[in-house]
Amino acid sequence: ACRVCGSCLRMQKKQHESLLSVGEEVQLLKLEDAESVRQFVQLKNWTKRRLVLIHQAEHLNASAVNALLKTLEEYPADTHFILTTASLSQLPATLRSRV
Repeated sequence: ACRVCGSCLRMQKKQHESLLSVGEEVQLLKLEDAESVRQFVQLKNWTKRRLVLIHQAEHLNASAVNALLKTLEEYPADTHFILTTASLSQLPATLRSRV
């Protein structure tokens, strides 16, 4: 990011229309979080690319993982997912196989 233009500044503040960031400030990611990801990737996007950041992915509960799997399998073109975790081995195998 250039950190100068309006688009880059909004991205840095996590307020960009092409960015969704979930799980930064919670201890457990729930079904509602996975649902917000699904809704975000289905929205019409005015820009070409879309980015979904899922922080602390090891904290996804079972229902959130199941809901997220379908989104990860059938996402629109130019949509990118970044999942962060403290330990890859803590992610469910079904989730690891799709990312």
